Amino acid sequence: MGFMSYIKIGAVLVIVAALWGAKAYFDWSQNEIKVLQGNVIKLEFAVQTNEAAVKSLQIGIKKSHDAHNAVTRKFAKARQENTRLKDLLGKHDLGFLASKKPGLIQRRVNKGTANANRCLEIASGSPLTESERNATKPSTINSSCPSLANPRYNP
Repeated sequence: MGFMSYIKIGAVLVIVAALWGAKAYFDWSQNEIKVLQGNVIKLEFAVQTNEAAVKSLQIGIKKSHDAHNAVTRKFAKARQENTRLKDLLGKHDLGFLASKKPGLIQRRVNKGTANANRCLEIASGSPLTESERNATKPSTINSSCPSLANPRYNP
């Protein structure tokens, strides 16, 4: 065999090695592409999940904000009614009245205490009763917190 034959064999071997290398690189790159495509799918799912979580949190924040505003309004009404009651009670000498008409004062104090306790229950989230919702006459309302306990009552 001559020198040219060795060169031809060497050239064929180099070409075969190059083709084998190219095939190995191609297989490796195809595998990497599959892995990257899988990662893209996982990332897209994570983005969708995060977007849904953000939307859910935004809805929760709005509901919380609305509930806070409603409670703040109720407590503002309760403070107004508390001030009104304080002014009303300040006009009377309950000790003197109790010594003169103990039965009358006891009934009124008991009713006022029951009304005030019910106001606290309602402000804390207790639902209104049917009679509280429908009360429209001064004789049927909770005079301690009429706007809170009797929404239909207009003085």
